[in-house]
Amino acid sequence: MALLLVLALTYGPYRVAAIDMLDIVVFRVEVAIWPDVTRTVELRLEGVTAPRHDSPCESERLLAAEARDFTRAFVDQPLTLSAVRKSTRGDWVIGRLKDQRGADLGTALVEAGYAARLKKDGRPSWCPQSPGSGPK
Repeated sequence: MALLLVLALTYGPYRVAAIDMLDIVVFRVEVAIWPDVTRTVELRLEGVTAPRHDSPCESERLLAAEARDFTRAFVDQPLTLSAVRKSTRGDWVIGRLKDQRGADLGTALVEAGYAARLKKDGRPSWCPQSPGSGPK
């Protein structure tokens, strides 16, 4: 029942008119919601987390730099925003960015090893010296 409610409260797809990368999985996007009408929102990719540029661990910072380059290449093309919903934790939205072929950026980041799926038990560590290191 909860899944039906979530599906009923998601919106899209919308054409992305402009994008500004704030982090590997966080963007400021200008979304075309009507002909000649756009709305700028902060977007967090649904269901993924990525290495941080400000990590104390050098290997995580290096991976974050690679992930940033991968993400920049992906978003440098026409995109659509789908599965959009309001975040319960802030004044931003959650959704999926897809290219013209339907490839999802979050999935592409995970498959390339630059991100991990979010889990309830917290964020993974990308630092080799940490117990259970690497994205899970």
